[in-house]
Amino acid sequence: MKIKISVVIPFYNVEIFAERCIKSVIKQTYKDIEIILVDDGSTDATGYILDKYRNIDSRIKVHHKVNGGLSDARNFGVKQSNGNYITFIDGDDYVSKYYIESLVDGINLGGDISCSQFHIVYEDSKLVEAESKKKGIQIVDEVTAIKCILNRKFQHNAWGKLFPRKYFNDLEFPKGIYYEDMAVIYEILSCAKKVALIKSKDYYYVQR
Repeated sequence: MKIKISVVIPFYNVEIFAERCIKSVIKQTYKDIEIILVDDGSTDATGYILDKYRNIDSRIKVHHKVNGGLSDARNFGVKQSNGNYITFIDGDDYVSKYYIESLVDGINLGGDISCSQFHIVYEDSKLVEAESKKKGIQIVDEVTAIKCILNRKFQHNAWGKLFPRKYFNDLEFPKGIYYEDMAVIYEILSCAKKVALIKSKDYYYVQR
């Protein structure tokens, strides 16, 4: 099955992280992607950085909007997407070059959605990204996937996962609440029959 991926990345005042994030997505081994960068009303140089990369890679689309928060920026990005699958990355995080390829492998092996593991990187850390190597994929049912999240084997966050775009036809991230990811992830898991759990850590979550 031909899978085109929409990568939605919200940014808000992350000028010191934005470039690393964008570069990591440009370097993906899986090439059939569109990269949707949403500037959520940044007041620093973030918007300028996004515009610079739009001129470097034709797959990049940049949208500047009035600040509405993370959920609003994600919802906006989803509406601009044209892929049949969608993944979210936060603008201060980054990914290994195998991130999307591994997630797509999970779909091709029978997962309705696909979930990557992650590294925690501290803001002042000197850790340099070591590109993850593929370590296998486990296909589980939705009940097992929920148990994995409850046991913190996988996160309930929207980032680090690959979803069918159609799931968002009638679903949005709720605005103005904490843990907005949680409500959406459990809703999606209730629709999925099979979940691909990627054993390699291809997402780099920056703890600030």
